[in-house]
Amino acid sequence: MRVAPVGSAVRFAVAVGFCIVAVAAHAAAADVGELTKQLPSTTGEARLAAIDALTDLGSEAAPAAEALAALLTDGDEAVRGRAARALGAIGPGAAPAVEKLAAAAKDASPKVRSYALYALGMIGTPSQSAFPAVVEALNDADPVVRREAVKAMGRIKPPLDQAVPALVQALEKAQTAGETMPALHALAAAGAEAVPRLIQGLDKPEARYWACRILAEIGPPAKDAVPALTKVLGDERTEVRREAAIALGRIGPDSKSAAPKLIELLADADSGVRSASLWALLMSEAPAADVLPKIQPLLEDQDEMVRVVAHWGAAKLDPNDQQARRKAIVLLLRTLRNDNPRIRAAAAHSLVDLRSGEDEGVMAAFIERLTQQDGAVIHVVGEALVKRGESAVPRLLKALERKELQGFVMGVLGRIGPPAKEAVPQLMTLSADPDAQTRAGAVMALGAIAGKDPPVVERLKAALDDKSSDVRLSAVAALSHAGLDDAIRPAIEKLTSDPDPKVAEAAKFELAQKKQ
Repeated sequence: MRVAPVGSAVRFAVAVGFCIVAVAAHAAAADVGELTKQLPSTTGEARLAAIDALTDLGSEAAPAAEALAALLTDGDEAVRGRAARALGAIGPGAAPAVEKLAAAAKDASPKVRSYALYALGMIGTPSQSAFPAVVEALNDADPVVRREAVKAMGRIKPPLDQAVPALVQALEKAQTAGETMPALHALAAAGAEAVPRLIQGLDKPEARYWACRILAEIGPPAKDAVPALTKVLGDERTEVRREAAIALGRIGPDSKSAAPKLIELLADADSGVRSASLWALLMSEAPAADVLPKIQPLLEDQDEMVRVVAHWGAAKLDPNDQQARRKAIVLLLRTLRNDNPRIRAAAAHSLVDLRSGEDEGVMAAFIERLTQQDGAVIHVVGEALVKRGESAVPRLLKALERKELQGFVMGVLGRIGPPAKEAVPQLMTLSADPDAQTRAGAVMALGAIAGKDPPVVERLKAALDDKSSDVRLSAVAALSHAGLDDAIRPAIEKLTSDPDPKVAEAAKFELAQKKQ
């Protein structure tokens, strides 16, 4: 069972990055009062309908919180579950229900337990008194309950001296990425504040692996953990040595003191430890004179990932060595065809880092991978182009002529934003393309690049009447850059009754945003 979006809340995605927006219906306080009266006086479908109506009202249903909490012990599982879900929709205004939700987190039904934890998380910091119940749920037999417990902990934000041990314990028992990643992010979000507790975790063999993972997520703010991580590089377990090296690499130049130990690990029996240690050395900016001699044997390593990092490192540490650079580029280009997406991504990153993007052979190889929809390469190349900004626009305009690359290119141009104004004429043309997805991408990019320019605004307004709901949805989002003036607002208001509910809810959301 997956905790679904609440009531009639709608999740919609826009072309560049996903924007998740919950929009609740509005109602008068009298409606809340009338629905609240129905909770104890009705049964069956009528009661469920009243609960769902309160769910749709979201935070405006806060006066019904205590009445909904009373239903958490109802004999009907559906009533208990939906009542908990409604309390989650209310959010912080449902704080009076925290004690009963904590009890519901131990309900016999996994569905009810999941919704109760979901509600505690949505209530947020007022749920801190329920922390023991959330911790207990971290060990629940049901994976969805465990996942909701981790999410709830991240939102409740309990004191770190309580949260860190509990989350590390949850990570040790986690069975899927869906369970581990929310916990990692919940701890990493605390940043430097969590580091002292994580350093203590490095002293405990059972928590060491996950402490390294979390410190890697935190990155440079975890610099105080460098001495402890350096010590962990001597752990007998290969996976712990590897994660400690990765954490040091993520910390960056502040981990330079770990270089002697990382150099030792270049001879480790495990290839993952060798490649992670070499990468960490390069990221720490350890002196080239210390590292270059140690790289030479790794250029012919039996493991391809090690060879990728070694050739990248040799060219990076001595930029004047043109022979090393040529060898690196040849190997990295060949590696872009590797079956392993991690190795392809590493090769793409290395080519970008060596600033070989102007090389026609490199660009041809990148384009080949892009046309094959190679996600490992697309992300790396996209980020590199966005970082280059305006200087990347001429090449992007050339790529925009290729139909199979248009979606990717328009997304990058939109992320570059106003510096990509040179692309506006081509995007205006593409906004009238016969293909709806092309029109939607062009509209979104136009809004991000030149959303306030009068000709662009007029084109976006016209897109509000497009026959494709995807284009209309993109136009609503794109017009947010222009601001809803008197000329635009009526067209957006018209879309609040659009036949596509995603478009209607997007229009309502934009109008609501402008009122704030």
